[in-house]
Amino acid sequence: MSDILDKNEIKENLDSLDGWIIKNNLLYKKFSFKTFMNAFSFMNIIADQSEKVDHHPKLINEYNKVEVKLFTHSSNSISNKDFSLARFIDNIYEEIFS
Repeated sequence: MSDILDKNEIKENLDSLDGWIIKNNLLYKKFSFKTFMNAFSFMNIIADQSEKVDHHPKLINEYNKVEVKLFTHSSNSISNKDFSLARFIDNIYEEIFS
């Protein structure tokens, strides 16, 4: 299976996720937490998983908010890697922080 997704595949994957959007050609979601420490812990979990799968998102933190931006630079597009990491991120958020 090719890592590059066409517009229909991107839409299909996007429809299967809650709250993720395409923003400036990136897969994007903003998360809110009760505290700064929760937000930072969330980013550490994402960082650990990102190292394991060798796919690194852009993470932006402001107090209790974390913005996640996903894009596959090697294919210059949103790919299966991005959606896989987005699902992991959603699962961690639901299991630990909500």
